[in-house]
Amino acid sequence: MTGEITSARSEGALAPTMRGQWADLLAFLRHPYLPERLLPPGQSARLVARLFALDLVAIAGFAVLALTAVGLELPENYNATLGLGAQTIVLLVIVAPVLEEIVFRGWLSGRPGTILALFWAGAGLAGLALFGAGAGPAGPIAALIGLVLAAAMLVALRGRPPLPAFERHFAWFFWASAILFAAVHLANYEEGALAILLPLLVPQFVLGTLAGHVRVRCGLVWSMLLHAAHNGFAVGIALVALSLEPAG
Repeated sequence: MTGEITSARSEGALAPTMRGQWADLLAFLRHPYLPERLLPPGQSARLVARLFALDLVAIAGFAVLALTAVGLELPENYNATLGLGAQTIVLLVIVAPVLEEIVFRGWLSGRPGTILALFWAGAGLAGLALFGAGAGPAGPIAALIGLVLAAAMLVALRGRPPLPAFERHFAWFFWASAILFAAVHLANYEEGALAILLPLLVPQFVLGTLAGHVRVRCGLVWSMLLHAAHNGFAVGIALVALSLEPAG
């Protein structure tokens, strides 16, 4: 899922300045496309750092808007009920970014191997959920078969170019990925009017677009790192806030 992405269009090197990089991102978002090849590791690291800075600007802007909504009762976020023990931090900063990037952006390469692998892995997990993990061997067997077929697709179809139809309609797939990624975070809220909940998804939507850009320019591992940095920053802010609370 992290192999080179090919396309009829090419992508140049990094912009010389941070501002130029953000302008390059804006141009990409206006007309999303699959770059011809992935950036080398050094340039990928610089791109992720620049886009993480933009992500922080977006988070700060969202925080300012949230502070202006004083008096408006915001719905409780499920993540706030988890506590911030070591297990929760690992879940939010490592496990969630890896799994969510695979599900929402692993297939953005448009390669048949990654698309079919995700399909069979999902089918296996659906079988596990359908039959139940504790209701005999059917569920685990279905999950195992799905994972084996997913691995087989990755190996058998490795190196295949993106599907032509996927390339032609890449913009639709790109925005669908970002929107679905944001929408799934509605599950973090048990209640609340949609008019209030949708603005709360703006940070996830911004992250989805940034991570999608990184995924197709740098590879899946780099979008995982950006996602982990985003979550890690949020966790860090939460830890600082907890440390400032008066004891007792």
